[in-house]
Amino acid sequence: MSRAEIKMTRYKIQTLKSLREEMKAVAQRQRPVPVDAAKPSFNSAEAMVRLLPPENRELLAAKRPSLRSRRSSSRLIPAPKKTT
Repeated sequence: MSRAEIKMTRYKIQTLKSLREEMKAVAQRQRPVPVDAAKPSFNSAEAMVRLLPPENRELLAAKRPSLRSRRSSSRLIPAPKKTT
């Protein structure tokens, strides 16, 4: 598969409160169903990154070294565990 053929998946990041309000509004017919309603959503980028396999976290950390330098982001991408 060539680089041009790789398709990026877009995920929705939405707070649980916002999701609840959206669902209530749709149920009460106050707004139409969002186009992306059937797609997975996460309540934070951190939650989405935690679902990545360790190899992908390492790639993300290598691509963005600033993620490891910030205090709040040190929890975001844990260092890979060393095997003995």
